[in-house]
Amino acid sequence: SFGAQLLAKAQAAAANK
Repeated sequence: SFGAQLLAKAQAAAANK
């Protein structure tokens, strides 16, 4: 779903930080 993809990207950004 669209929301799930957004969540995954946000999580990846937080993990990269």
